[in-house]
This record gives sequence, structure tokens and C-alpha cells, in this order.
Amino acid sequence: MVLLPNLNDLSLEMKHSPVLNSNPEKTLLPKLEFFASLGLSEGDLAKTLAYEPNLLFTSLEKRIAPTYDFLRSLLSQKNVVSVLRCGSWIFTEGHSKKVAPNIEVLRDSGIPQSCISVLLAYHPKVFMRKPKELGELVDEVKQMGFNMQKSNSVIAIYALCGNNRSVWNRSRQLYKRWGWSEDDALSAFRRNPRCMTMSENKLMLAMDFLVNEMGWSSKMIAKRPLVLSYSLEKRLVPRCSVAKVLLLKGLIKGIENVSLSSLLEPVEKCFLERFVARYINEVPQLLSVYQGKVGIQDCLWKLAFSQWPWPGTCLIKLWSVWNQSRQVSKRWGLSEDDVLSALRRHRGV
Repeated sequence: MVLLPNLNDLSLEMKHSPVLNSNPEKTLLPKLEFFASLGLSEGDLAKTLAYEPNLLFTSLEKRIAPTYDFLRSLLSQKNVVSVLRCGSWIFTEGHSKKVAPNIEVLRDSGIPQSCISVLLAYHPKVFMRKPKELGELVDEVKQMGFNMQKSNSVIAIYALCGNNRSVWNRSRQLYKRWGWSEDDALSAFRRNPRCMTMSENKLMLAMDFLVNEMGWSSKMIAKRPLVLSYSLEKRLVPRCSVAKVLLLKGLIKGIENVSLSSLLEPVEKCFLERFVARYINEVPQLLSVYQGKVGIQDCLWKLAFSQWPWPGTCLIKLWSVWNQSRQVSKRWGLSEDDVLSALRRHRGV
């Protein structure tokens, strides 16, 4: 049984009210059943129709169904539904006026169909441009040095299209504040176009963490801009916490010897093999640091105490007393590193 949205939830503007006065059995029901049959949830269908109420005026046989067939010849069923949610205007206007001509523009520029399909599925607004405007945008991307055979080219087109260009310009200025040149920004854009489309907050937080917290130069990040796209909480901080422990333990000699690509880009399995399992004997709590269960300083404290030649019960008591001493030391302006350094110097006394 096909579930249909409640028309009372569509929030149609009064100027579109005539559709509600038409014969619903003949005009509304077939369209609602068609959209619902595509796999669109009841809630998503209601939102789509509220956003694009003209869909209810559009002919099912002459425009909606032919447009669906055209899109389905290029995309999976799931991605056609994605277009309906994000680019419902395509179904009201039809595919012949802009979508099909724009696809030809992209094909003529050498972009493979697989990349065109990705752009259509996830960024259908790009196809709202007039073919001439899109052609000019494609030429601009080519002049920037993009390989039009690669998927990065269509992401670049999206990044420069319409209102997105203001975000692109803003990102360029932000990166300049971190010491990037125009060439650095363009080079980073070619390597990872998404580094120019992220929010200002995400960009600044990632740069601050990698440069100020970790100590990598901004120029190094310009050469590996993919790392800026990763989640700060789920990827950058956990992996960099492991690197910090290894650096403080002297198992890695200097942050400049830690490659951004080897630390942050590999899949989790490769990362764990290279940076955790390899050093687990020297730092047993390294996995817990990665998982966020143990802080960096606590890991180093416990590691330092574990190397003292005292019975376990003594160490437990000493650990409790030392934790209190750490707090007292902080009141006197001593940092965690100062206290840990003192512990190392007097170890065994």
C-alpha cells in the first residue's frame, strides 16, 4: 500500500490553492502515487511538495514521467530520488530545456559520464545554469589546470557555481591569513576542491589545530589539503593524540618527521598498524589514547610510574598522592610538562 502525505501538511501558499480545488482523483492522486512509488518517504514527499508546489500542476504524462525516465537512464533509483529532493525544479521544468543541453556541454568538455552522474545526483543546482554560462564555467576550471577526466573537475565546477563562488573567495582570503599564497590556494584547490567549500568555522578550527596545536606549517597543509576535510573530533584529534604521545616519548623525532598523509589519510586499519600496534609494547595505553578513554598526560604519567621499581600497591598510593601534587603544582604556575619533567629527573629517588 502506498502511503500518501497529508495535504494539510504541505503548507501551500494561497496563490497555489486552485490545485486543492481541482479534482483530486484525477489530478493529484496519480502524481502523489507516482512520487511515493519512487521510494520517497511520506515526510520527504510532503517537504518536496511544500518547497515546489508547482509539481502538483505539472503534467505527469508529458513532463514528470519522461523526466524520470531520462534521469533513470543516467542514475540509480536512489540517486533519482536524491534529485527529486534537492532539485525538484527539474521535474517541473523538464529535462530538455537545461539538463540535457548542460550534460552535452560537460560531455563535450571531456568529462566522463560517471562524473557527470555524480554532479547531477548530488549537486543538481549546477544544471540550473544556462548552457552558455556552464560552458564558460567549464573553461575557467580547465584554465585552472584541472584534469577534466577526474572527479575533482566536477567538484570544482560546483565550488565555483553561483553563490558558491562567494564561499570560494572567502576561503581563499582565510587561507591567506594562514600564510598561503595565491599559488598555494590554487594548488590546494586542484588537489582537493572541497577545501574551498567548507564552512569558515570548520576551516579555521582545522587550521588552528594542525598549525598551532600540532606544529605543522601551513605550507605543508597546502600540499595535503585533503586532511582539512576530515572530522576534527573523529579523525584529526584521535590520530594526532597518538602522535603527540609518540613524540613526547621520543619514539618519533620531531613533528616535521610525521607525514600528514601517512598519519591522517590512511584507513583506520593501516593507521592502527603503523602508529599503534607498532609501539604498543612501549606504550600499552596507546590504543586507549586513540579511543579517547585516556588523556595524553594521564598516559604519560602512568607510563612514568610504571617504570619505577616499586611494588604495585606502593605505586597505586603514590599515583593518588601524585595526582594531588599535580593539582597543587598547577596553582603555582607549573605546567603538566614541567611536573612530568621533574618526575623523570627524580625517578627512583
